[in-house]
Amino acid sequence: NLLAVHRNKTAVNIGREQRVKEFGQDKFYAEGGLLWCNTCNELVDHVRCQTITYHLGAKKAQNTLVMELVEAFMAANIPLEKVDNPTMHSFMQKNLKGGGGIPQANTLRELYVTRIFNQQQMNAQQC
Repeated sequence: NLLAVHRNKTAVNIGREQRVKEFGQDKFYAEGGLLWCNTCNELVDHVRCQTITYHLGAKKAQNTLVMELVEAFMAANIPLEKVDNPTMHSFMQKNLKGGGGIPQANTLRELYVTRIFNQQQMNAQQC
């Protein structure tokens, strides 16, 4: 059968928990029989390793965008709640590559402000 020869090779026996172990608990978690990304809280297909690798690559660029956005807001003394404004969200989605994936203010505070603060502390200690 020609279809049997050309079917996709997938790792159907690899479970979500195995992918968490493989890629790290800092990046993914398994809940409700699904694989979730810690960074963006999105559902990720666990079957293909390439799908997970691609997701991580895309999120790395987006993570840089979000970090720089939070740093800019903090430096300009702009409250992070401004990203929750529907007009601002629409603007970022249309004009920033990856701008549609910018988290809400609560997530920015929980995940990024602490990272930026720790980064600045380390930089200050090195001087």
